[in-house]
Formats: sequence, structure tokens, C-alpha cells
Amino acid sequence: MVAAFGGVVRIAGGRADLRNRSDATTGETSVLVLSALCVVVGFLSLVAIGRAAEIEREISIKVSGSERVERVRTTIRPGVDEDPMDASSVVILLDYDRELVEAAGWCVAPNGKRQKVKRRDRDVVDWPGESLYDSATFLVLSCPEAQAGGHIEATWEVKGSPVFPGGRLALSPSTGDVLKHLSVSLEGADLRWHLSGTNLGMTETAIPGGVRFEGRDLEVEDDVLELAGAMDLFYAWGPTTSWEGVADWYRGLLNGLPRAAPSVQAAARQAASDLAPDAALEAIANLVQRDVRYVAVQIGVGGWLPSTPEEVWERRWGDCKDKTMLLIDLLKAAGIEARPALALLGGDRRVDPAFPTPFQFNHLVAAVRLDSLESPPDTAPIVGDWLILDGTQRRGGGGWLNPSVQGQKLLLVGEKGGELIDAPLTPQAEKLRIDVILAEDRRGSLILEFVGSRASLLIEELEVTPANMAVDIARRMANQILGPVVLENLEWRRSLLPGAPNVKLVAQLSYPDSLPLAPPEVRWLPEPRELEREDFTLPIATRLGTLDVHWSGPLEPGCVTDTRNDASTQSIVGEVRQQTSSPEPGRVDVNRRTEIDIRWVDDDETFDGLRELSLAEHRILRRQLRLLCSTEGG
Repeated sequence: MVAAFGGVVRIAGGRADLRNRSDATTGETSVLVLSALCVVVGFLSLVAIGRAAEIEREISIKVSGSERVERVRTTIRPGVDEDPMDASSVVILLDYDRELVEAAGWCVAPNGKRQKVKRRDRDVVDWPGESLYDSATFLVLSCPEAQAGGHIEATWEVKGSPVFPGGRLALSPSTGDVLKHLSVSLEGADLRWHLSGTNLGMTETAIPGGVRFEGRDLEVEDDVLELAGAMDLFYAWGPTTSWEGVADWYRGLLNGLPRAAPSVQAAARQAASDLAPDAALEAIANLVQRDVRYVAVQIGVGGWLPSTPEEVWERRWGDCKDKTMLLIDLLKAAGIEARPALALLGGDRRVDPAFPTPFQFNHLVAAVRLDSLESPPDTAPIVGDWLILDGTQRRGGGGWLNPSVQGQKLLLVGEKGGELIDAPLTPQAEKLRIDVILAEDRRGSLILEFVGSRASLLIEELEVTPANMAVDIARRMANQILGPVVLENLEWRRSLLPGAPNVKLVAQLSYPDSLPLAPPEVRWLPEPRELEREDFTLPIATRLGTLDVHWSGPLEPGCVTDTRNDASTQSIVGEVRQQTSSPEPGRVDVNRRTEIDIRWVDDDETFDGLRELSLAEHRILRRQLRLLCSTEGG
């Protein structure tokens, strides 16, 4: 996983489970492998560090006219239990608007002896990008002989004229790291700034010509939940002060892009000739999503300007901007109107409407006019007059939108001006269904059905997995959910219908030992103890969608289930319920559902609602089934 703060990137690890795990590099939540779409990796500079690093950093940014000069001084010390090699490099971002003026680094031994980073330990490398801003180039300063108790220091200066007068500093430390001291100063005429997200302890002080932010011992707790309030410092200067102005700026970049190429129009005719509008939308969406590979390469003005749709179609690859503009041109050739919309992918932060700037976005999608269509699928991501279509998804067409985009603000770029709109929520398109039917001989049937983002990831993994290894995947998943079971006659079934991705594992199962008397404990929500901290930080991103569990199994002869097993709890966030029945003496049916209908928990009311559902799910999972059994002569 890649996490960024204040120009810092770190590589972190973690285990997957069935609760909320969303990687910033993908936006997809899953118990499986994560795949990349479009995500920002950093805006200022990057330092590769390990866990529990202690960091000191001073950042100075001065703007004059169109030019920005940035000076940074940083110190990184490995944590007590950390391998010193994990914090032995400083990585400095270079770009079209970031010309290196000077850079120096020092390797500091435990006894305080300083040694300047040697020329052979300075290296310029390319980092494969996964964002709106594409790949980038970095200067790496390394201490290859780092020792325990030592640290690395570095200073550098870069200058340049950004394509949009502004920037973003991601200031939140990575989980487990400590920012011992952070100081950021901004200076310049007509300079604006805005501290967005959760303030972890930064103070703001006016200085001549600008402002200084300062904080000490800044830290993010190791939460199992996805914090959506990452601390960002946005700044800008110049005449663009509204969202309409930001949309005008981006449209101005796109206006220079050659459009309506004959080869693109021919491709649209071939894909959608004689099709009704809805079918044409699906055909073109599938063409771009499946046949045009997602590849991020630094091309154009700072990664903001797409390649021409003609180029993208001819080479059959591109990034999110490239694929979106190709998608829009193909749709237009088929008589379907669509516009670009800047988006924010991921759950670690949200667009703050209070400060108009393109640096709040890291993704580009298409907004399709509904009046160009007839009858979109029930799961179609619709908001107002628009259907939101993401060309970087591998599947789903116009009937599904990845949850990492849902609930975020989109900047719709119109023919004139633009507007912020809310990306739609489609919790009905995200589901995990577990269906187990057992007989007295400890044998039975199993269905695991994945719908939405989890299905998309699983399908992608199965497409590149040999058949024998796909069997191993099935067995691991079944054992993770049900405990030790034996699977036979297993089969993966993938739905090819339009709409949300859908894949099922169907198998015969048997328990080698004793037969369970109750369904497995599968959680959709965090445990109550994880929500009880007094210093809990809002907002957080939820796990949209539904967990359905159906369990049918044998009981002792003469026993039936007790209605006191039934429970139902509803809140502003969603619902948790359990219903039990005995269709005949000696059998029990259990149906459990956890449903989450909102994307963000950002106030006391929604937090209390989440906690209420978490407690209800916890009680259901931990409570043994009550039975009513007849006795002889009773």
C-alpha cells in the first residue's frame, strides 16, 4: 500500500479481512489482491520510510508572479524496533514545473559523525505513476551503510511555474509514524490557503507576506477504520477563486486537444452500429474498459493534459484522462452526450468545497447525459441528469461505479463553467452472500457470491490464475469464512449480464470433524471496542453494501429454534438483522443481514448509528442459538 503525507510516501503492509480495507492506490475494498486505478502519490517531495519513523521537516514555499520556489529541510530517524535501512533514503520529486536548484544529504552515525551523501549514492529514478498526474521522476539520496541509532538529513530547493498556480501539501503522517516537528511557511502576494480535513494539532501564525503552520508530535492512531479526514494544506494564487473558474481552466487545457478523429469515429460505428442508446453505451464502455489498457506515463502538461483520443485508440493504452476523453469521443460519435468530470478516488480524504483548486482531485471520469439514454440498469450510478462512467474500471460498463468514487464530490466540466456534484451511492451493487445448506452427515452445499468491487477484483485475479490455483483460491476463501472444510465439485461462475460485476463459487462441502450448530462469525462492521475511543477522529469511510448469510442445518431430533434468536436494528447508517426458523422439527434456518447505505460517517448522529449497528452485529455473532426441545413424557 502507498500512503502519502506532506510529500512523504511510505510502503506499508497489512493483512486482508472481511471488514473495511480500502487501499488508496486502488480505491477498491476487498479480501483479495488490490489493483491500481488512478491515485496521487505525492505533490511536494517523497521520503521512503519504514514503520514508526520519527520525522522533522521544515517547508518554505514562496510565490512571485507565476513562479514558485520551494525549500525543504528534513530529518528522518528510524523507530526503536525499525531496521535502519527502512529509513535510509530521501526521495525528491522532480517534474516539468520542479527544476532542481540544489540538493544535499548527510548520513549521520549514532555518535553524531556526519558524512555527506556521495555522488554514487545520488540516483535519478522513474516512479511508475497511478494517478491523474501520471508517473514522475525522483532524485534519491541514500545512506547505504545506515546504522541503528543513526539518521539521515537532507535539504533541497526546487523552482518552477505550475500549470495551475497552486498546490497541495498532504500533512498527515502515515499510521505509526510520528512527526516530531513540522513547520510550513507560505509567502507571496495574492496567496490563499486552506487547512482541510482533521487538524492533528497544527497552529496557524501570520508572518510578513504570508502564514506559518507548525505542529509537534503529530500522529495518526493505528485505526482499523478508514480515516476520511486526512490533513491537507491547499494553497493557490492568481485570479481563479471559484469552482466555475477551475472548470474553465481545465476546459481551456482540453480545448487544445484534437478531437473527432476519423479512426475514433470508425471505432464507434463498429462497436455500436445499429444499437439502441443503452446498448451502445454498454458496448463502448466495455470497449474502453477492457480493450484499452490502463497505463500511466508522464505525458503532457504536468500530467493534466490527456493524449489525443486518436493516439490512445491507436496504441490501445492510456491513463484515466486518456481513457475518459477517448470514451467521451466514442460516445459522441454514437450520438450520446458526455462530459469530463474531475473526481477524487479513495477514502482517505474528501473534496472540501470551501477551497476551489484542481489539486483536490486525482482522477477523471465521464458524466453521460441521461436524456441520451432510455432505461439504464437499476444499479446504474445516476445523480441528477447524469450517469457517471469510469473508463479505468475493467468491467461494469454503465451499470456500476467503483465505491471508491461514490459519495465524493465531482467537478463537472461543462461547455461553459462547471459545477460540483455528488457522485451517486449505489450500495445495492456491493454485496457478499454466503449460503450454506448442511445435512446430518456433515455434508452439504456452499455458495459464495461476490457483487461489485470484490467481484471485480476476484474476476481479475481468476483471469490470470491457472485452473488448479483457482481451486486453491476457493479453498482458502472457504476456510477463511467457514473454518476447516473440504470442498468438492467446485466451480466459479461469472455473470456476463450488464451491471455490477458478479462471480459465484459453487461447491459441495463437508466438515471433517463435528458439525457446527450455528453460522460462521463473519463481520461486515468494526467491532464495538474499535469505536469506543474517546478521541475517535471523524470523518471515516464506511464499507458500502450488504452482507447476507443464509445457514440451514440439522438440530437434535425434536428441537426447533426459539423466536428470541430474532433481532433487528435500524439506524441512519443502515440495518442489522437476524431471522431464524425451523421449517421442520430437527432443522434450523438462519438468515443474517448487515446493510450499510452511507459512504461517510462524519458527525455524532452517523457515528452513533454506526456504533449501534456494530453492537447489534456483535451481539448476534456472539450469542448462541436458543432452541426449544421436546422431552419424552413432557
